Parts: sequence; C-alpha cells; structure tokens
Amino acid sequence: MTSPASPTRVLLAEVDPALADLYERWLAERYAVQTVERGAAVLDRLDRDVDVLVVNRLLPDRAGADVLEAVSRRAPEWGVLVVSTQPVDVDVLDLPFDDYLLKPVDRFALHEGVETARDRASVDPAVREYDRLCTKRHLIEAEKTADTLSNAARYAALLDRIAAFERRERRDFGTGSDSVASDDPTH
Repeated sequence: MTSPASPTRVLLAEVDPALADLYERWLAERYAVQTVERGAAVLDRLDRDVDVLVVNRLLPDRAGADVLEAVSRRAPEWGVLVVSTQPVDVDVLDLPFDDYLLKPVDRFALHEGVETARDRASVDPAVREYDRLCTKRHLIEAEKTADTLSNAARYAALLDRIAAFERRERRDFGTGSDSVASDDPTH
C-alpha cells in the first residue's frame, strides 16, 4: 500500500482505446496510473506495487472472472473496481470485487469507485468481505425484481452469508458495534 504522501497506484485494464485514454486522463488527476489492454498484462503485474485495479470484465484474451480470481488469490491487497458494460446479474455474486460501476461512468463515479476500492482493501479482511457482500446485494437488488431474486439460489446464499456475518458481529461485539453491523456498502 502507499504511504499517505504517495499517490494511489492504479492499474487500469480497459480494452476500448478511447475509454482507456479518457479514464487514464481522469484517473491521472489524482492517482499514478498505468494502463493495459489485456488480462494477461494484469496477470503479469500481480507482483508489482498496485493499490487498485480498475478492470473491464470484457477483456479480449481472458475472462474477467478469471482475472478477478487470480488477483484475489495472488494480490489480495489490491482494491478492485469493475467498470463494465455487462449488466449486473447473479453471476457477479461470485466475483471478488470491492465496487462495480456500469458504463457509462463519469469522472466523479470513477474517482469514488477507486477511493472505495482503495479504502476497502485497507480494512480487516472480514470487514472487507462483509462490505463486498453488501455491495453485491445492493447491486443485484437494484437490477432485478424481488420475484426474480426469490428464485435465485446464489442470491439466497448471499443473504445467508450476510446474515452469518451480522450474527457473528452481534455475538462477538454486541449490538452497539459499527464495525460490521451495518449493511451500508460504502461502510
């Protein structure tokens, strides 16, 4: 992770050259940015100093899910922001990310997403996992009807995981603790 005086280091993986250029310019206003176009290039940098990965799920050479899984295993300290044209569906419930933005995005949303991913990467792993689960819940609930979700086993499993975290929090810290007891995804 960077020191307070160092800029956040962002690795941007975007396949669309025009968007890559735009996002790089926006991100460079606040962060040290490096841009790649392929999933293989992300994987080649897993041993490098990166604070936040901003990644398109639709990379030309690797499935976005594979890239996200590799980052989660080999560089778990990286914050992960997904920026994609792929609509949110139950498949996102299995992906390891800190925040998810649906294109088109503006400068403010991109900066906020990077800040969220960076901040979450610096907290206790259990709190980070809880925040990730709550983000997924809010994303899927905003995109799908309650009727659709009532028949989705992955969604039910997500709710069970969130409830288990909250029960553990109440048991371990009492109901007055704020460390994991909120379902606010921006925590």
